[in-house]
Amino acid sequence: MRFFKPVFFILLMAFVFITGAVFVGDNPDIVDVRFYRWQLSGISLPLLLLAIFSIGLLVGAFATAIRVLTLQSKLALVKRQLKLVEKERDKLRLLGLKE
Repeated sequence: MRFFKPVFFILLMAFVFITGAVFVGDNPDIVDVRFYRWQLSGISLPLLLLAIFSIGLLVGAFATAIRVLTLQSKLALVKRQLKLVEKERDKLRLLGLKE
């Protein structure tokens, strides 16, 4: 199973790369972007979409990293509490008390 995950990832990245290359080749259009008072003239449409997609990926990765770090700290806290409870249980067993 460990073999399939990297192979799947490589195949997925190759598919995305090829799809992106075909998209860039088929859409050589130049566009103007206006957002309130901000303006960007003469940018390639595929380049613009790639930039927006990349920004979205970075924001999503950042949000996911924050969530993972939060969950890892909670897990570490629960593991410490579990060790304390297990020590207390072992002490009670030594005293002859049953669960």
